[in-house]
Amino acid sequence: MEDQPGFLVQYAEVIALFMSMAALIISGLWQWRSRLQRSHKNRADMYNNEILRLVDQIRKVVDLEQIDMYREQMFDIFRNVIKDYDVDRISLVDFQSFTLPWEVAIRTPLSQRNSAHGPPAECGSMISYSKTISSSFEQSL
Repeated sequence: MEDQPGFLVQYAEVIALFMSMAALIISGLWQWRSRLQRSHKNRADMYNNEILRLVDQIRKVVDLEQIDMYREQMFDIFRNVIKDYDVDRISLVDFQSFTLPWEVAIRTPLSQRNSAHGPPAECGSMISYSKTISSSFEQSL
């Protein structure tokens, strides 16, 4: 029994083969995961770029119908993002990175509409109320 080599010495080549195969498999899985994440990020970036393009176009428009058309296009993009998130084409992190630019962008048509034609009538009483409070506050100082 003492003449036989130890287990590790006897099966060193087989153990090395299994360790090499495991390293290759792990490396391949890691690479696949990285590609998938990159793909998700690229898709989210595509949607963000589309939103930015629409915002730039909205800033140049004064016609209410065109503003509403661009706003609808933004909602279409949002629906596509939700669909992609549901089928795991976009990760949660990428979805969250999309929501901030979308929220800012969706407010742009409203501000553009207000600057083109003034604030909606229902805002008038709130504006005069805020002016009253502001002047009252200044007088109390």
